[in-house]
Amino acid sequence: MKEEKIPTRVIVIALVCVLGALPPMLDSTIVNIAINNLAKNFATSFAVTQWVVTGYMLAMAIAVPFSGWLIQKFDGKKIFMGSLALFLFSSLLSGLSWNIQSLIIFRIFQGFASGLMIPTLTTLLVQLVESNQLGRLMSIVSIPIILGPIVGPIIGGLILQYQDWRWLFFVNLPIGIIALLLMQWKLPVFEATNKSAKLDWLGILLLALVSGLCIYGVTEVVTSESQTIGLLAIITGVVAAIAYVIYAWRKKDRALIPRACFSREILLLRFSCCF
Repeated sequence: MKEEKIPTRVIVIALVCVLGALPPMLDSTIVNIAINNLAKNFATSFAVTQWVVTGYMLAMAIAVPFSGWLIQKFDGKKIFMGSLALFLFSSLLSGLSWNIQSLIIFRIFQGFASGLMIPTLTTLLVQLVESNQLGRLMSIVSIPIILGPIVGPIIGGLILQYQDWRWLFFVNLPIGIIALLLMQWKLPVFEATNKSAKLDWLGILLLALVSGLCIYGVTEVVTSESQTIGLLAIITGVVAAIAYVIYAWRKKDRALIPRACFSREILLLRFSCCF
């Protein structure tokens, strides 16, 4: 049987969404090569400047659990556009930073907005097409998604060679503004799936501890001379993960991430995908 083609309108909507997610994808790696430059510009140590990257990653990890609740309760288009607007505003403030402390704070806001956008993008793409067309749609949009973090260091290197470090953040603005205009024009309304959904504070807290502590622990183990704090953070994150599995098992389908996600078949599938 001949497979049904994905409508052109759907492909355009998906590509517009990917364009909106491109600045956070670039920003996840574009700043990494500028750590030494930032340390010199702000006359501070490498350990302090490293928090420009670490703070971004921690905030992104903490924000991810919130996106699941938001996409249930509110219009997906507004969530995605609002997250992008927050990201662009944070990018502007990051470029205008007057000291390393302000830069780290603005990067945390950037990371939080990015953590809301990426899961929301996946949810919107799933809602665009039928399940039998999802694989083909993902293959179309995955190339720019993958290329973003890859070309980030290249773009960052070119900016540092010819422009001031502030353009590492200002470069997000034209791309993001164009994406916002196209979203307002092209994106349909994504109705809330469960307007009565309540925020699972305990579930979000546990998931935030898992992601945040594990990322912080790995960063400390790699960058710090004393690995004790990093190992303690990783161990605490693992304990929080075990606690969440038990919590999700008791709450059943009312959990933020249902217990079905921890079934043996799903875990084996995810493990095999890693290889």
